[in-house]
Amino acid sequence: MEEYSQKEREVWLQIRTRAFWLLEHSEEIIPKWALFGMGFPHWRFWHYAVKSPMRSWAIFCSPAHHDKPARAAVREVTWLSAADLEKVHHPAESLSHGWDMTPMLEVRDVEVNIEKLEQILQGCHKLMVPLIPRENNAEIGGEELYGLECTWPLHRLQWSGHGFAAWKDVIHWNTNVRAFLQECLTGVEPR
Repeated sequence: MEEYSQKEREVWLQIRTRAFWLLEHSEEIIPKWALFGMGFPHWRFWHYAVKSPMRSWAIFCSPAHHDKPARAAVREVTWLSAADLEKVHHPAESLSHGWDMTPMLEVRDVEVNIEKLEQILQGCHKLMVPLIPRENNAEIGGEELYGLECTWPLHRLQWSGHGFAAWKDVIHWNTNVRAFLQECLTGVEPR
């Protein structure tokens, strides 16, 4: 951002900080899933790429209760960072009402088949992950960042590029889960 003024850098930092917070806390984007009895996400997956929109997927579940069956939903949040950077770099329209600090997001929500979801998530129970891999072949500071988070019990893994060889099974599983979630979202228009 060497061509940007100090004010533009400050605005970009605020937009970026807010966007990353919303990618990690999609339950705070209206409508909140809590309104539908889904509570907080049980799982979150993400793929942040420098040269394409950054995405996160949150999985919300509600258990069966009395006569209501168990339900699951996925919320995909996409940050259109290139559009925000353009907005900061060419602020003429934005400045007429002051700086717009709201990140440009697309949100897609869909209820998913809970049996299929549980089946694919069960794959994690067989995975073994060394917390500190012995090899040093993972890309550091690569152009792509991937991760997953489970809220109970709390687990969080994040890697760049192709990740550690010792994590290959987790990385493969993560790829399969994201593909399943993308398939569930096919045809759902962003709002």
